[in-house]
Amino acid sequence: MTQPTYYLNPPIIERVASVYCEMSEETFESRLEDWQNMVREDFPIVEPLKEWLINFREVTEEKIPVFDTTEPTLKITPRFSRKSSKEGFDWSIRCPAGQFTVNMHSNPTQGQSRRYTHLREEFARWLPRWLQHFGVEKVHRITLHYVNALSHQTVPSFYDKAGNFLLGKVITVFTQIPGEHECLMPPLDCTATVKLPSPPDSTLQLTVKDLLNPALGPAVLLDFVVQIPVDSAAGAEQIIGLLDQAHEHIVKRFELVFTPEAKASFNPAA
Repeated sequence: MTQPTYYLNPPIIERVASVYCEMSEETFESRLEDWQNMVREDFPIVEPLKEWLINFREVTEEKIPVFDTTEPTLKITPRFSRKSSKEGFDWSIRCPAGQFTVNMHSNPTQGQSRRYTHLREEFARWLPRWLQHFGVEKVHRITLHYVNALSHQTVPSFYDKAGNFLLGKVITVFTQIPGEHECLMPPLDCTATVKLPSPPDSTLQLTVKDLLNPALGPAVLLDFVVQIPVDSAAGAEQIIGLLDQAHEHIVKRFELVFTPEAKASFNPAA
């Protein structure tokens, strides 16, 4: 695997690697407790992620979908962490039925100690165990997700004296709005998905949206998500190889999406 140029102070706050497969709830439930015992030494904090999913129903005559609040569904995602949510997570493993995910959180001062190689090492250590423990024979797809926070903390030199965020000087996408104006203002929510040349049917999604944290003032999140289908019964080594390809796509797109001025502010390594 080639080592790309990296930055000492990148705006990346989270890297997430995931694999997906078909798995019955019966298999998952019967093996979850043993899995929890297996990961407890490295990930001792158990904080399930709870989400209420509101169902839609269709009004017959008008064909208009409406919320059905009478029977919301509670989705519980098992989550095992090295630190609690109050402490900032740091590292965590999430594993609902048919999914294995490793999250690596970081801040802009950890450019040397939190790189893709660290995520890759942890993912490669636990993936074979997950495959074997849950009897996974075939993975359908992988994803690699990078979350960038653009704020006073990460790009302080791109705010004017009035406190306006000069986003157009930081990134090259979603900022070229025709007409005369001073700057972009919230709310901001833009998404684009492109089909990549390789591997077959792989995609990259770019998302720019408001970072809703009053303490940070005007700020946005910029996400890169690469998804790669897995057609054959790939083992752990082949899956890691696909993850490397996903990372290369994100690195290349990172270099194109951020302006030269922004990249200079991330303190590129010599």
